[in-house]
Amino acid sequence: MVRMCMSHHWWRGVLLAVIVVLTPVVGSSPVEITASVDSNMPGAVLDVLILDIEANATNGSGDSLRRPPFLVELHTATWCLPCRAAEVEVAELEATWSNVAILRHHSSNLDTLSVKASNETKQDQGIHGYPSIVVEGRWILNGSSQSVDFDDLIANMTSSGLTRNTTPTDNWIDGWSYGNGVMDVDVRIGMDDVQVDVYLLMKGVNGGQLGILPDTVVAGETDVNVSQSSTVSLNLSGTSISMTDDPGRIVLVVRNPGPAILTPGSDIFVSGDYQSVPPNPSTGSFAMSNPFLFWLALVGGVAFMLPAFQHTVPTLFSKRQSKIDEEE
Repeated sequence: MVRMCMSHHWWRGVLLAVIVVLTPVVGSSPVEITASVDSNMPGAVLDVLILDIEANATNGSGDSLRRPPFLVELHTATWCLPCRAAEVEVAELEATWSNVAILRHHSSNLDTLSVKASNETKQDQGIHGYPSIVVEGRWILNGSSQSVDFDDLIANMTSSGLTRNTTPTDNWIDGWSYGNGVMDVDVRIGMDDVQVDVYLLMKGVNGGQLGILPDTVVAGETDVNVSQSSTVSLNLSGTSISMTDDPGRIVLVVRNPGPAILTPGSDIFVSGDYQSVPPNPSTGSFAMSNPFLFWLALVGGVAFMLPAFQHTVPTLFSKRQSKIDEEE
C-alpha cells in the first residue's frame, strides 16, 4: 500500500525540488556604507541646489534656494517595461523623504523623451542599461530587482551621518530669466576644480502610454565652463512641456570631475530585466523572454504526466508485442 502511494505522488517531490533550485533568490542583506566610498571619488556629488521657477514670470531671484541632503538620479526609458518597478520605488521614496532631490533622466537615444544633458550624464556615470539608480554619484542600483534595496541604501546613508562639506556661500544661483526660447541661469561657484551641471525639471510631462510623468529632466547643460560668476544658457526650443502648467525648477549639481566610480548599492544579482535596448517582440518568443517560466512549465508538465505514462506506456508496449506475436 505504501509502495503504491509513492508511485502516484513521487513526482510532486521532484517538481518541488525543481522549483526550489530554479527560483531566484530575492532576499538581500543591507548594503554596508563604508568610509572608503567618500566625497573625493570622481563623479561624487559635492553640492545640489534647487530653485523653483515662479509661475507666469519671465525672471526671478535665487532667494528661495534649497539644498537637499541627497541626490538620486534615475536612468529610465519609456520603452523599458522593468523600469516601471524602479520608478515606483523612487516615487515611494520621494513620498517618504520629501527633501531628497530626484532627477529622472530619459537618457536613451531611442526614447522620445531623450535629453542631451541626460545622455551626457549617463556617459559620465558609465550607465549601460535601464533601469539604473545612481545615489550621490557614489552608489548604483541596476535593474528592477535591485531597486528593492533603494530605501535601505538611503536609510543607511542617513544613519551613517553622510553630509556634504558645503556652505551657502560656496555655490549659489543668483537668478534666472527667460526669453526667445532660452533660459539664462546666473550661478556663482566658490569651489575649485569641479564639474557643474544645470538641469531643468518639470512635472506633468506627457509620457505617452505611461501617462503624465513626475519630475523629469527636460533640458540642461553638463560640464559647463563657469567662473566664479557665470551665466548658463539652457535652450528650451523643442523641449517637453508640462501638461499641468508646472513652471518647473532649476537644479544645480556640483560634482567631482572625471568619469564616476560607482559602488554597487545592492548585493542582489543583476537579473535579465536590465535592458540596454528595446525588446523586439516580432522576433522574440515566450521561451526567450521568460526562460524561467518556460522551463518551470515544461518540467511541471512532464512531471504531471508521468503518473499517466507509467500505466499508458506499458499497455501500449504490451499491445504492440501481442500484435508481433500474432504475425509470427
